Amino acid sequence: MVTEGKSSRRKRPTKVTLDAALLLEAKRLGINVSAACERGLAERVSREREAPAE
Repeated sequence: MVTEGKSSRRKRPTKVTLDAALLLEAKRLGINVSAACERGLAERVSREREAPAE
């Protein structure tokens, strides 16, 4: 899983589409949206890798 702080992995800019109200609230709360998206994606990829193949 990716942790807060600097990662030794190369990063690449990408575009994502997010709910506008959710993005505004995240910014208001001081959430690092890029880090939160990366963490969520890493968790999802991990779950998919562990899931039994159909």
